[in-house]
Amino acid sequence: MAELLWVKRGRSLDYRIVAAPASAKLDISFINTAGDATGTDRVVGALRTVVAAISGVPLVPAASAAPAMPKIMTRREWGANERWRDGEPDYALVKMAFVHHTVSGNNYTRQGGAGVVRAVYWYHTQSAGFRDIGYNFLIDKYGQIYEGRYGGIREGVIGAQTLGFNTSSTGVALVGTFSSVSPPPAMLGSLRALLAWKLDVHHINPLSKAKMLCRASDRFRAGTTVWLPAISAHRTACYTACPGNGMYARMAWLRKAVTARGLPKIYAFSVSPAALSPTGDGVRDTVSVRYTISEAASWTVVVSDAVGMPVRSFGGQGATAVKVVWDGRDDQGAVVPDGTYVITGSAQAPSGRKASPGVQAVVVDTVSPEFEQLRQSSAVVNPLGTGAGDRVAVSYVLNEPCSVRAVVRSATGETVRELTGMSSLHQGPRSVTWDGKIVSDGRTVSAPEGMYTIVVLASDAAGNTGSASAEVRVDRTVRVTGTQPIYFSPNGDGQQDIATVPFTLLRAADVVATVKLGSTAVRSMPMGRLEAGAHSLDWDGTRADGTVVSSGGLYTVVFEATGDAIESRAAGRVIVDRRGPYFKLGAGVTVRRSTTARMYYAVYDQRSPRAHVTVVVRRSGVVAKRQNLGCLRTGTRLRFSYAPPKAGVYVATFTAVDLAGNRQQTPAYWRVNSR
Repeated sequence: MAELLWVKRGRSLDYRIVAAPASAKLDISFINTAGDATGTDRVVGALRTVVAAISGVPLVPAASAAPAMPKIMTRREWGANERWRDGEPDYALVKMAFVHHTVSGNNYTRQGGAGVVRAVYWYHTQSAGFRDIGYNFLIDKYGQIYEGRYGGIREGVIGAQTLGFNTSSTGVALVGTFSSVSPPPAMLGSLRALLAWKLDVHHINPLSKAKMLCRASDRFRAGTTVWLPAISAHRTACYTACPGNGMYARMAWLRKAVTARGLPKIYAFSVSPAALSPTGDGVRDTVSVRYTISEAASWTVVVSDAVGMPVRSFGGQGATAVKVVWDGRDDQGAVVPDGTYVITGSAQAPSGRKASPGVQAVVVDTVSPEFEQLRQSSAVVNPLGTGAGDRVAVSYVLNEPCSVRAVVRSATGETVRELTGMSSLHQGPRSVTWDGKIVSDGRTVSAPEGMYTIVVLASDAAGNTGSASAEVRVDRTVRVTGTQPIYFSPNGDGQQDIATVPFTLLRAADVVATVKLGSTAVRSMPMGRLEAGAHSLDWDGTRADGTVVSSGGLYTVVFEATGDAIESRAAGRVIVDRRGPYFKLGAGVTVRRSTTARMYYAVYDQRSPRAHVTVVVRRSGVVAKRQNLGCLRTGTRLRFSYAPPKAGVYVATFTAVDLAGNRQQTPAYWRVNSR
């Protein structure tokens, strides 16, 4: 992908390709950035676009702070066409800034600077495929500063300006090319003013280094932690000449100049954690406020309630490092009510100059999270994996976002299985499922019979904890021993008309068998009181009214065993298949005597995955060969070979029987002419 080229008032283009391969392709896109294009402005094979300033989303600058926010031309003011960008912005904590140049030429007028920015915007979104202009800010050679990527100039908008390090950085592009020339003084002055203000908004020390996570750089391996100067050139993070040697030579000066502007300053302002629960239980009872001051100064930390009234104040003199611990109490020692509070850290130099304050909200929350609408699908589980009674689900609704963990505990309180590790969940409906298995000696095994408890543990942002539990009994009284699907065909032909489902009882119980198709009960068959041992159920494929069920269904036979302290369920499966298989094969083949004839065929069946196939070869009605081809996979193209020993007509008859005992209804023949 080529770079953007600013050509001022150019109306034509000459180009030359030297030693290019025959497959080379040249794509040229043009844009009029002055907004004065006429109907006669046509360039063959080029994009004809007129950029005009349109009404966009006005961005109201935030209140000034020290260092003061410089004049920044909003997107609306420089004519950003908001229809060009795609989607909403993403945000992250700002840790550092990158300096770039646009490589777009330096010969533009003061009025033409906005046009170059529009061209960069068009190029990024319409040619390079970016969601928006890549840079967060741009500065022209006259010192005019432009708002870049949409989302707010004070916010940590994630741009597309430094491969691998876009997250947690802000990017400033100098409009022009500075490979061999230095940026003019007006541009450098605005760069200094912008970075002094922007880094101060995020309380970043310009002389510090930022710990950055590389995501997809061409210079560092993805996932690597890299320490970069808080004000870095693009080439520091990627293999590029950007921002040009002329600007790169000024980077050390820039860091010092930004540091010196607007002193005193507050660096690394932090409040952690963001929520506290001053209950005295030792879990997030306090929050720590930390920051560094650029010089020895008097300082204050004030905690204010939601309406701005101070509830707690701290202060000191002559410090460069501040650390305050707030225990959730007011100046009189009483615990403050639950709610949102704002912590403001300030500093004032002996000269009377004040630093931009650090401000962060915290939440006081002493109420434990609650589980609402707690339900469990069953009180008993039989961990056989048969699809009936082998799982229990516990559902609930969280009343607030929490970190949640679910475990299974034995009757003695020992944790025998972790169902879910601690994970952050939003408020709303949730569920957890247990399959009746526990972990023993590092292996997951079926749990012994007895009582167990599924416990869901929740912790909110303030460290308050809550739990919900559901008791479940493991009961293996009934076990289905024929777990493989049984194919049968209740059509009265005497072949597999009955489905037999074997099962075993560990102890005497009252047993009811229910045949289901999905969740619909087809037939219930009470089997009465049965002793411990092996048993079986025969089903003839009929409903309660005596009608035969339709072909093609996968039916579940659920056995429910009950009695004194007994409640166990298990299931087997049967498949009703009343339709026979059929063949697809050729009509005939002619070969020389004693030469092999290859007969291709395939057997198909709607329900049965396999069918038993035989073939009989006859000549003049006399059997020449009979062969059992075995139980073959249906729907597969197969081959049968036969070499006729004599001249004449041979007929190969194929027959098939599926797993349900159904035979094909239409004869299948291959004719072999032997010469």
